Amino acid sequence: MVDDSIDPKKVISKLDSLPGWSLSYIFIGILGVGYFFTFYDIFNINVSFVQTAVEIIPNTLSITGPKFSYIEELLGYATLIQLIGYAIGTLILSPLSDKYGRRDMLLITMSLAAIGSLITVFTQNFIEFSAARFITGLGIGADIAIVYTYVSEVSPIGKRAAYGSIIFLFAALGSITAVWLGLYLTTPAAPIPLGLPFAIGGPGKFGGVIGWRLMYVVGAVLGLIGVLLRFELPESPRWLVSKGRIKEADNIVNNMMERIKKRTGKDIKILDNINVNVVPNASPYREILGNRMYLKRLVMLLFIWFIGYMAVYILAAGFTGILGSIGYTYAGGGFVVAVGSFGFIAAAIIPTYFGEHLHRREWLPIGATITLIGGLMIAFSGKTFFLSALGAIIAFCGFNIWVPVIEVWTTENFPARSRTTGFAFVDGVGHIGGGAGVLLVAYLLLLSVSPVIIFIMIAVFLFIPSAIARFGVKTNRARMDEISP
Repeated sequence: MVDDSIDPKKVISKLDSLPGWSLSYIFIGILGVGYFFTFYDIFNINVSFVQTAVEIIPNTLSITGPKFSYIEELLGYATLIQLIGYAIGTLILSPLSDKYGRRDMLLITMSLAAIGSLITVFTQNFIEFSAARFITGLGIGADIAIVYTYVSEVSPIGKRAAYGSIIFLFAALGSITAVWLGLYLTTPAAPIPLGLPFAIGGPGKFGGVIGWRLMYVVGAVLGLIGVLLRFELPESPRWLVSKGRIKEADNIVNNMMERIKKRTGKDIKILDNINVNVVPNASPYREILGNRMYLKRLVMLLFIWFIGYMAVYILAAGFTGILGSIGYTYAGGGFVVAVGSFGFIAAAIIPTYFGEHLHRREWLPIGATITLIGGLMIAFSGKTFFLSALGAIIAFCGFNIWVPVIEVWTTENFPARSRTTGFAFVDGVGHIGGGAGVLLVAYLLLLSVSPVIIFIMIAVFLFIPSAIARFGVKTNRARMDEISP
């Protein structure tokens, strides 16, 4: 039943008029903790998987040590299985967010991811490990879609990319934590830059056998904290309006306006009303697939994410293996990746300040160019640690810098009644491309393909989406209901 006592156009006009972040800043942290866990889990496997393989997979050890090419192949399969779970989870759970609300589904998706991480702790073989990663993927996939939808819907005009990038900063911190903690808990002690001299993952050390399990314990705890904090989140006013719950939306928006007035001491000039669609019983997939404009956007974004994620996950999950082909040990390569992960912070901070200054699509070629520069520095470093580490920092910045902006762009391309569904479809199916990319590089490493060729290929996987994105609509500083009515 639609509440018609208040004009929905006026509610959306008030929401669009807000000049800054109008919820409690604590809510950014609450969403950020969940995103911290999500990317901690994604990057966890980068360093820790070699210890996982040695412990639970028969015949992984040889006379000379771990069979790294074999481990990279298994890593590719494990990553692909998790990303298939990611795709299935987001395709099933995210539309429920469009039907039943953002907040409640954020609780469910984070709970599912935390449970998957906890199950991983107790796995005893590769099949069990892969199944646990699949369960974790079910929750993570939908969670990313809903978080970015929520942030875009409550962010002010002209600052959606900025606040999306702030949330992405938590992803960077989660990734850095996973890589460094994995280096500490799961690799043998070694002098810098061959590893960490105080690492406890070697034979006879505390983390020598259970370090990788402790990594997933930490992930489960982070997930639980994320769930408990999310009970404080209000529902998205845009979603409430789309479902005809106008009074509820108006109460939340009025509270947002009061918070801004107290913070700035200024009255808010209300924008003109624009058309707002209220469709309480909308079928999210039908709204997209049955509309020619949204279907075209769906296809375009699907290709962008599928190919772009090939580049992202080759480096997110397989960076250490590429460094191994240059001559680094697993611990030494892990240390280079750990140093390089600080480039992730730059990838979040730069679009926080400059995300609205360029068309969203321009961030793809920027990311491709930066990634190529960093990759070639590594490939030609001659295993010189300084050059390899600097190249890794640059590459980490490059293959991540486009992600928060294009995630925001993705939410802008679909209407509130099916926004999470649209994001979930292109992002979820796109992640299968990420798994395929990791497998591809694993086989290229088996064939001893030059790292120069691999890094050029990674850059190409970002330049191709750059060309596809040329067909996209400009959304900077535009009202969401005008972009996607």
